[in-house]
Amino acid sequence: APAGWRIHNRLFASTQRVDWRNFEGVSYNAATQRVVLSGYFLAKRDDVLVGDQVDVRKTLKVLGRAVNFVSGFVIQDNNAKRWSTPVGAPTFSLDPFNPGPVFDPGLQYFRNRDVNTDTRAVFGETLVHMTARLKFVIGARWDNITNGRLDYPALTESGKTFRPVTGRAGVVLTVHPTLNLYASNSRAVEPTTPFVSIAGSQIQFSLQPTRQWEGGAKGTFFRGRLDATAAYFSIGKRNILTSNVVDGVRLQQQIGKQVSHGVELSFFGRPLPSFSLAGDVVFTNAEYADFNENVGTGIVSRSGNDVQHGAPVGWNVTPSQQI
Repeated sequence: APAGWRIHNRLFASTQRVDWRNFEGVSYNAATQRVVLSGYFLAKRDDVLVGDQVDVRKTLKVLGRAVNFVSGFVIQDNNAKRWSTPVGAPTFSLDPFNPGPVFDPGLQYFRNRDVNTDTRAVFGETLVHMTARLKFVIGARWDNITNGRLDYPALTESGKTFRPVTGRAGVVLTVHPTLNLYASNSRAVEPTTPFVSIAGSQIQFSLQPTRQWEGGAKGTFFRGRLDATAAYFSIGKRNILTSNVVDGVRLQQQIGKQVSHGVELSFFGRPLPSFSLAGDVVFTNAEYADFNENVGTGIVSRSGNDVQHGAPVGWNVTPSQQI
């Protein structure tokens, strides 16, 4: 391209076809001494995703400093159709020692929903070389996400448009040719439930914004045989969707803030040309920073409680031998 501009275009498409039918449940009835085959489950999917991304890149000189610049836009359309299990699915009672043949009852898929998610996004990112050792990066992205849903058999339509703004900023300091210090802050969003499966009653809730701080050191040691990283992170997510029964009615609320802080240590070593060893360990403290829930009889605060199913320590080690 003229004047050092580089233009890149990427056209992409993907399709998914699924036809699944199976009995998912097997249990033993001690009273009848028979095996119950149940949980007849049907699932069918017909998805098509198409999109295009165009970006332009250029390296500029601003006040004598090198600036790497990239900007572009994305257009993406995701059309998803879903079928599920109809009513009237049978069960079978079998003699465990002499089971009779079981045949697929041949029920037809139940048309469940059509979900269209259209995304239009504009993004830009800049890397500034302040000095030979100090670099800054800043990026932003603006999305226009429209989610529309048609539910069967009532043919009920629902939908909403989201316009989140996200981005990141960071700094990298090279203190030695083999050691870098870094810090970054990033913002992101996610739906309360993936758009393809979100219920019509949930589509009216806002997206869940998240923010992450991270800082640490990355280095290479022993003449390139060991790469190691030590990092501290802090992650927060707001507007968490919760569900509770109030006066016999299920009430969904977007409440509170969930945070996690921790330290992660990771390495990748090559003590021998044909042998490598990778591993990491992470220490995490996850808790509800702000969690005040309406339970019908009043507001209950769960702020400060630990998040369920969050392991305080996780680690893994992976050796690899090339033969």
